[in-house]
Amino acid sequence: EFSSAALLLALPQIALSLGNSVLATRQVVADFFPERQPLTVQRIGTTYGLMNLVAAPLGGLPVCHGSGGIVGHYVFGARTGGSAVIYGSALLVAGLFLVGDPAAFQRLVPGPVLGVLLFVEALAVLALVRDQWPSRTAFALAIVCGLTAAYAPYGYALALIGGTLLSLILRRSREISVSP
Repeated sequence: EFSSAALLLALPQIALSLGNSVLATRQVVADFFPERQPLTVQRIGTTYGLMNLVAAPLGGLPVCHGSGGIVGHYVFGARTGGSAVIYGSALLVAGLFLVGDPAAFQRLVPGPVLGVLLFVEALAVLALVRDQWPSRTAFALAIVCGLTAAYAPYGYALALIGGTLLSLILRRSREISVSP
C-alpha cells in the first residue's frame, strides 16, 4: 500500500509543489512587485520546508506558499505581507472558537461565494500569463491540459505528458513552416 500511495500521491505532488509552490510563486512575485528585491527559489524552499516542519507536530496539514494564493491576495487589494497576517489571524481565531464543529467553520464562506472568488483569481492568473502564449492554439492546449488534469483519472500525469508532447509537436511544426 505504501509503494502505490507513494507512486500515485507523493510523486505527482513533488512536481506540483516545485512548479506551483516554488517556481510559479517566484515568478508571480517578480511580476507583481518588480521594484522589490528578487525572491529566490532558495528562500521560498526554506520557508516552505520550515512551515511544514513546524506544522506537522502541531497536527497541521502540509501547506505551500502557492502562486494562486498570492494572485488572489493581490487581485483583492493586498500589497504587503500584512494581509496574510490579518487573514491568518482571522482563520486562527475562527478555528479556535469553532474547533468543536468543523462544518461551521466551512460554512463561514458559502460555496457559491468561494466559487466566484476562485473564478476571479483564475481569470487573474490567465491575465498574468497571456503575454506568454505564442498563439491561440497554445492557449487552447493549456486549457485542454488544465481540464484533463482536473477531471481525468490520473489527469495530472496525462496532462503533463500530453501537454509536453503536443507542445513539442507545435514547436516542431512552427520550425518546419518557418525554415526555408
